[in-house]
Amino acid sequence: HAHSTALNGAPQLLFVMTSPRAKDAGVEAPASPTWTRRLVLNLFMFALTFMLGVSVLFVQITTTTGLTTSFAPKRVATVPVGLFMLSATLSSFPINAFMARFGRRLGVVPATVCGAGGALCCFGGAIEKSLALVIVGSMLQGVLFTYVLSLRFAAAAITPPALRPRAMSFVVGGAAISGVLAREFSVHGRLWLPVAEFAGPYVIIVIVCAAMLALISAVDFTPVAMPQPVVAPEDAAKVERKPLVELVTTPHFYVSAISTAVTYASMASLMAATPARMLNLGYDLTVGADVVQYHVAAMYAPCIFTGDVIKAAGAPLVILLGYSVMIVAAVVYSLGNVFGVYVAAMVLLGIGWNFAFLGSTALLAQGFAGPDAQRVQGMNDTIALGLLSVGITTASIVLEDVSWEALLWIHLSLMVLGMCAVSSYVLPQTARRHGCCGGSRANSSAGASSSRA
Repeated sequence: HAHSTALNGAPQLLFVMTSPRAKDAGVEAPASPTWTRRLVLNLFMFALTFMLGVSVLFVQITTTTGLTTSFAPKRVATVPVGLFMLSATLSSFPINAFMARFGRRLGVVPATVCGAGGALCCFGGAIEKSLALVIVGSMLQGVLFTYVLSLRFAAAAITPPALRPRAMSFVVGGAAISGVLAREFSVHGRLWLPVAEFAGPYVIIVIVCAAMLALISAVDFTPVAMPQPVVAPEDAAKVERKPLVELVTTPHFYVSAISTAVTYASMASLMAATPARMLNLGYDLTVGADVVQYHVAAMYAPCIFTGDVIKAAGAPLVILLGYSVMIVAAVVYSLGNVFGVYVAAMVLLGIGWNFAFLGSTALLAQGFAGPDAQRVQGMNDTIALGLLSVGITTASIVLEDVSWEALLWIHLSLMVLGMCAVSSYVLPQTARRHGCCGGSRANSSAGASSSRA
């Protein structure tokens, strides 16, 4: 029954890992079926936590943008969200260093404390109409988002190598309904409390942070894999961490980092600017929230098959496919200002982001293991979130001071940059493979001629 399900999720993971042919699939057999069930349960909790964490981001995009617009100049509408991302950038290294020392389970504590504290600051900003409080609250919540992003790597760390693309897709796919949650939080929570408009969603975020803390506290972070051999003291030098400069200059890292950064920055800048543009055109806030909801569903719904696509076609080709879809989204944006155009463009933008982001994540996970993995993951997210914060912060400024079309051209430029980076990784590998095949065929022909002679 699990094998026949159409969902690329936990039932399939359980089937593959308990199958007698698990080793044929490249899976290191777990100690017992109990381990596989524990893995599935852990991935479910990761997915639920990821879903709740991403919903906080989209509450920022809808509620905080609307709150800022209600009492501040429109050109700073996306500044709190951009600083949310800047905070996520600056906290990436400290959070990853904390988790490397104390573990991912304890890492959720400072993350959720900052998230809840930031929500309370935004709550105060809604009451006092204070942009400063909204900015401080947004930046505190950025620390929470850093931890949420790390959950896809946490899933890879406890999963056998052959199942890692599927496990990461499953966890990221948990956010498929984050758009629905965020819309409900934003729209229905907007007038929930009589003390101030927009105050309700931030109280809900405090509850969300408590739920995330409870879920991660219940996760078993023990990897499901064969025991690793004990390393003798004289061989310890062989597993020491490599210098960071050596790690970041490998193609696996810099191609993945550039791809993740331009994918996130281009998607998020348009996602943040679209509701602001719709407000400028006279659409209601709830209509903008509806468009974001469709976009979020498109971002995460393809996760049910993205892992299999990556396994079949390879991460680089999936990244290029994602960029192609995101370019089509920019073309659709240029067709008009009606509701249907915005929905279609945002859906395509979300699908393209899914392919490019998960492809980049898989490419990075394939290139590093052991003590070096968490270091490059932190560096990768730092670069991505840094460019993302710039994109979101400047989105409303470009929209108000330049034009909507200029924002689309920036998006297309980032897509070209990402394609060039991935092509620089793919083309040499293709040339080497063809060269090896050509050399093998030449050697075979020479051997055959010698035999005939």
